[in-house]
Amino acid sequence: MTAPCPDREDVRRVVANELLTPRRAQRPVASLLLTARFEPRPAVDLRPEPEAFLQEVHQRGRNEVPGVLFFEWHSGGMSRATLRRVILDVWQTAEFPAALLGTAAWVELFRAAGFIDRDKELDDEEAPTEPITAYRGTTLGRRRGMSWTTDRTQALWFANRCALTGGEAHIFKVAVPHGVLLAFYGDDEAGRGEHEVVVDPVLLPPIGRKAIVASMSR
Repeated sequence: MTAPCPDREDVRRVVANELLTPRRAQRPVASLLLTARFEPRPAVDLRPEPEAFLQEVHQRGRNEVPGVLFFEWHSGGMSRATLRRVILDVWQTAEFPAALLGTAAWVELFRAAGFIDRDKELDDEEAPTEPITAYRGTTLGRRRGMSWTTDRTQALWFANRCALTGGEAHIFKVAVPHGVLLAFYGDDEAGRGEHEVVVDPVLLPPIGRKAIVASMSR
């Protein structure tokens, strides 16, 4: 006898539990979702509008929402237009989003959404064709990450914060080439004024010690 497909809310709860336990390192949420079977979606389109999903973002724990976003996209519960509208809010709301959901899953979501510049209209998908200069304040071991900034002063703030935990931190400078940039917060106040750029770290050029423009320690 075939086991019944799980209810969507049941899968959502499993996703949340996976995200909030250490097991996520051994069983990535993306793998969990892609192997789950779902009840067929009704003929009537019941996919949430952006405002409804963002309301859910504020109601749930901020670290649950990335998994819900990934689930909704992969189960057909979210349109691309809604994904484009909400992905930056979810990325910013979560604490350490790349570590929470996994870099590969985030890159997949951003690629599906298409390039987004928050300073411009959301339907503007024209990514910069020229490399942009970006900085990242962190330790040597964490230099290849998704989150960078075009503001060196902001990178200095992050580097100083890293140095407070002990050890040495640095500001890394890199030219982000065309096709690597996924999203840009710019001056939009929802981006907290950090001038954040989100990149595909796998495609970044080599980032060695020559990329260090400043160092600090506690």
